[in-house]
Amino acid sequence: MNTTSPAVSHSRHPESPSQAITDHFATLGRGRAAFAYRLPAEREIHLGKGPLRPFAQPGRCFVIAPFDPEREPVAVEPAVEYSLHVSGFRDPLHCTAFDPFSEKPDPHYLAAVSELVDRLRERSRTAPAKTVYSRTIALKASLDVGSLFQSLCSHYPEFYTFAWRMEDGRIWIGSSPELLLDASPRQIRSMALAGTHAAGNPEPWDAKNIEEQRIVTREICRCFSEAGLTPQVDGPHVRNAGPVEHLCTDITAQPDEAVDFRRLARSLSPTPALLGSPKDSALRDLQELEGYERDLYGGYSGPVTNGRTGSFFVTLRCLSYTPERKEITLYVGGGITASSDPADEWTETCRKSLSLLNLLR
Repeated sequence: MNTTSPAVSHSRHPESPSQAITDHFATLGRGRAAFAYRLPAEREIHLGKGPLRPFAQPGRCFVIAPFDPEREPVAVEPAVEYSLHVSGFRDPLHCTAFDPFSEKPDPHYLAAVSELVDRLRERSRTAPAKTVYSRTIALKASLDVGSLFQSLCSHYPEFYTFAWRMEDGRIWIGSSPELLLDASPRQIRSMALAGTHAAGNPEPWDAKNIEEQRIVTREICRCFSEAGLTPQVDGPHVRNAGPVEHLCTDITAQPDEAVDFRRLARSLSPTPALLGSPKDSALRDLQELEGYERDLYGGYSGPVTNGRTGSFFVTLRCLSYTPERKEITLYVGGGITASSDPADEWTETCRKSLSLLNLLR
């Protein structure tokens, strides 16, 4: 794609992004997609729409990758592109709150996690093992995408906030704390984000969470090494994510011109923080026990500037919305190990869901 093409327009808009974002997603032509994103700690919201194509060609685009590693990522090649510069974010919001703690744990969830724990106890006899099991929360309500996007930016300024509308009409929106890969000619970065407890919990991190973090760090370092990179590890440290806290390890490397960051991103995704380890066993667990198709949840998205520069973030802390049916689907998951307690894992997913549910009021 020629980045100076006259088909791409760039403009700046006033400081009220909500309506502009909502309008941006209102209409979409056949074979086209629309996106909006705000990078961590920035005050610039980037919007674009255009045709979908395979993510294989170099050039400026916005990439959306599914969870399933067998499915190819796609790229939106923006025929229209502009930005909103915002000096500060307001918190409008809008729809009906849902208290996840008001419902009894789902028996199917508890049974599936119990089965997983049994499997993982057997696997862990030879090596550390983990599977990330997720569930959905379904709501019936209208959603103002622009208002939610602005609220997410306001509440989670250090996260990557994203929204896109695909050909099927569904809109995905969320705010992710997890960097998959940031590549530039000067540095390559990733992070291991795993291990969760309630924000402000004064108790020491338990062995289960510490082991989760080690598994993810080990796998990312392996992917870096297989790509010919020498990973440098810093952490773990505690990272706040609204109603919860995570253990986070930063992983960096000096770039090598021979490294294809597209290929590296695909080898990293899905990370053990969204899938588990070993990958083959974890995928088999999800196919047999999870009971729904993750689609784009657990994949990644982000902008690519050229053949050597791009930023990808994991698609989590998110929901999908079908405007025609006023259906909201929220996605939450947690790492299951041999020492997991199913009831505790249910509570953890309830707590994680509050990062979005608290804004749907």
